[in-house]
Amino acid sequence: MRQHAAAKPVLRQWFDESFDPLLSDVATWYRAEAVAAREPADLEIGPDRRTLSPSDFGFHNAIRRQDGSLAFVDFEYFGWDDPAKTVVDFLLHPGMTLPETLKKRFAGRFLRAFAFVPGLAARARLVYPLFGLKWCLILLNDFLPDRESTATAEVRTAQLRKAVALVDRIRAEYRSNPFLA
Repeated sequence: MRQHAAAKPVLRQWFDESFDPLLSDVATWYRAEAVAAREPADLEIGPDRRTLSPSDFGFHNAIRRQDGSLAFVDFEYFGWDDPAKTVVDFLLHPGMTLPETLKKRFAGRFLRAFAFVPGLAARARLVYPLFGLKWCLILLNDFLPDRESTATAEVRTAQLRKAVALVDRIRAEYRSNPFLA
């Protein structure tokens, strides 16, 4: 318990100095860019802009079959969703370690495959930093009180390091996205 208590000031400082200011900047940017793209920022997207989505799509949820093909597993959150979420989650998922060239190829092919979805490319660019910040919070789940007895100081330190790196990445990429230009 002492280790967790010692981590709290470091975590609080990171939120105050890094995460929260970036969240504020991204929210302001998002609202302005959404107006410019004519994408409503606060409305649910219509059925014509949704697709069936595995939600947690990526190679971390794939099994290679004996014939070399891939089978995707883990459809716990499967359902109707914005394909913009699918593409940005794939690009941002902390468990995905792909070179930028493959991420660009995936994003390009994904957007072409879903070109029939109105406003998809603009929406993906807009929500990219928001989902990146969401992933930062997910990375920090080991700081939650219900995990106090199970997460070690080393695990928390590693997760905070990943969240710091992801915030730095979002800060560098959100205005001119290298994958969703």
